[in-house]
Amino acid sequence: MNKDYFFNKNQCDVKIGKSYIKGDLKSYEIHFENDMISADVKLIRNVPSWRPNTGIIKHGSHYFAWLPSVPEGNVNVKINLKDPKSIDLKI
Repeated sequence: MNKDYFFNKNQCDVKIGKSYIKGDLKSYEIHFENDMISADVKLIRNVPSWRPNTGIIKHGSHYFAWLPSVPEGNVNVKINLKDPKSIDLKI
């Protein structure tokens, strides 16, 4: 098994390199990391997740599947710059 990536078929649990996302419809933990920056995000749901019927919207032979897992919530974010002089942030 390649340790540079991991995908769980049964729940939100994906890892690519040092970055990952995992959660359970109530809360999500997201970590992103590269050579210049790292970010940690915690997303916590305030209202129940919602799925319209099957979650599939059809148009002819095309379809779109959607689940708003956190339709409204709180987020906490921590960003770490590994070398602040090397990044120009514009907000």
